[in-house]
Amino acid sequence: MIALANAPVSYGVFELGAHEGARLPGPEDIAEMVAAAGYAGVDSGPVGMFGRGEELRSRLRRHGLSLAGGWVDLPFADDAAFGDAVASYKQALEFFAEAAAINADMPPKPTLACSGSAERKANPGGGPGLGLTSAQWDHYAANVQRAAEIASAYGLEPTFHHHACTYVETPAEIDELLARTSVDAWCLMSMCSRNGVRVPQLFCSRNLVPQGEGFVLGGDDEGLLDPVDVAGQVRWVGLGVEHL
Repeated sequence: MIALANAPVSYGVFELGAHEGARLPGPEDIAEMVAAAGYAGVDSGPVGMFGRGEELRSRLRRHGLSLAGGWVDLPFADDAAFGDAVASYKQALEFFAEAAAINADMPPKPTLACSGSAERKANPGGGPGLGLTSAQWDHYAANVQRAAEIASAYGLEPTFHHHACTYVETPAEIDELLARTSVDAWCLMSMCSRNGVRVPQLFCSRNLVPQGEGFVLGGDDEGLLDPVDVAGQVRWVGLGVEHL
């Protein structure tokens, strides 16, 4: 089953907050707009924004929405920092679990991401000497796997979101993560031109090229994924909007 969800970030609302003086829609406004646009679900935005417990469930039911999941970045590269972050991570999982009953067939999927580092943030796209060593990958992957196991205790299955300025950004880094863990991939879908015809394409690591805050499709078709072939590996797809 495929269901489409939108997110508060589409309306300028996300974890980093707004510019001073900006007027942003509230949780009720966002839920109303997402439902009116025909989406079946909504991402959490800042955890708790849509309420907690019965308030959360009532708001979702009132607008005919499910909670799709939400962003949770963790310092996977630092064992001590990761250990310190587990308590707040569990609080986020409790929030997602509170909405699971709305759609038991498609419960929220925590969207795991890397907190990155100052060095990676200063060097988008990575480069020589900026990635993890094999020994560091051992710790990183173990922490990602632990995060997935913690989520399973709440009846939730996470997905991992590669992102610019983090340790899972480049095609090689995405492949390394997938090879070392059982966490599902977060993929992108965009419209591509083939023989003059615009068609949707699903792609993941090998044909993604870092650009700006994310990735763009490379110059050829190598690495394009057949949605049927990867149905068991990809559970979460982001839609890329191209401005024409």
